[in-house]
Amino acid sequence: MRFGSFLNTTIEEIKSKRYNIWLGISLGNKSFTKELIKDYLEWSLNFTKEDVLVVIGDRLYAINLEVLDGYSKLAALRKALKKGDEKEREIKEILAEIPEDKARLIKVVRFKHVTASKYQDYRTELLFSEKSFFIPSICY
Repeated sequence: MRFGSFLNTTIEEIKSKRYNIWLGISLGNKSFTKELIKDYLEWSLNFTKEDVLVVIGDRLYAINLEVLDGYSKLAALRKALKKGDEKEREIKEILAEIPEDKARLIKVVRFKHVTASKYQDYRTELLFSEKSFFIPSICY
């Protein structure tokens, strides 16, 4: 893996482990194979400040299914949650394959855990106001 482009950061800041890394898993993106997720996790462990957060965007995927594919709200949610369960199983399999001390640094959550938090409004405001926020573009 090599570094690509960044928003509001530099390669030096990333290499110095200035940030905790979040990995958002889009269930509608077929590129998020088990192999690619494993590569992202290994990369993240090398450059994260303390730990890595993996967010499975199941409820976001449900909105896409409803709006873009014409599913009913209930059918979309059922399909998205099932696909989220499958992706979570894959990630747990990956975690079982890596050393325990590294696996302990990776936290896996579903999107409901992000939105159900009593701190959601604060976190959303903080995210949008943060000047050092970056999105890595990692290339092979």
